[in-house]
Amino acid sequence: MTREMTSGDPRFSDDQSALILQRAAELQAQLGRGLSLTELEAAASEAGIDTALVRRAAAELSARPVVAPAPQPSSGRVLGAPLQLLHERVVAGRLGEPGQEDAVREIRRQLGAPGRLEATGRELVWTNPNGRNLRVSIAPRGDANVIRVQERLGELGGGLFLGMALPMTFAGLGFILPICIAVLEAPVLIPLAFALWAGLSFLLARTIFKTIARQRDVELRALADGLEEVCNADTSPPERGT
Repeated sequence: MTREMTSGDPRFSDDQSALILQRAAELQAQLGRGLSLTELEAAASEAGIDTALVRRAAAELSARPVVAPAPQPSSGRVLGAPLQLLHERVVAGRLGEPGQEDAVREIRRQLGAPGRLEATGRELVWTNPNGRNLRVSIAPRGDANVIRVQERLGELGGGLFLGMALPMTFAGLGFILPICIAVLEAPVLIPLAFALWAGLSFLLARTIFKTIARQRDVELRALADGLEEVCNADTSPPERGT
């Protein structure tokens, strides 16, 4: 049953209507309940949308290749920054060989490293085997290219927290014990002083790790943006079926 419009009923433009319906669908998804095609057609009919368009959109969505979701960055609350940095862009069209060469030049320009380029099927992958744990890929997915710029910071974190903070913590016993025992004559303070020194060591490593991670994140974001521009300049529109 169609609801009658009243004089006080607000009207929305086509763009506003689309945004409202999109947001309503997002809220519905958050409730954990999907809709069947029949329910979607009923909702569209109530909103004044041709149900034939709903069936067409559903058919197009079913035929579209599914892009694998990007891996989620590891949480970095304790360490000050995530152990994985990731930036992803999706560019419509197909990347040709000239565009691939431009992409490699952009990677090397942004990172200042030659790296190594590999082609796995239709996927273009750049890695830096002798340096950072960095991987850049441009992979075709249906009628689009998925750009992923990813760096794992596990080795950097391990070097700072295990290779610097931990030795620094135990090295502190070299002056904590003499001060607490010989100078202050208060051995009871040793656990407290050691805990404070360990906290300072961890805080120092955390600050360094956070600073480096932020700098690299800015660098990777700029690289992803640069590759997106390269792909947008080179990609050709998808071929239409006959």
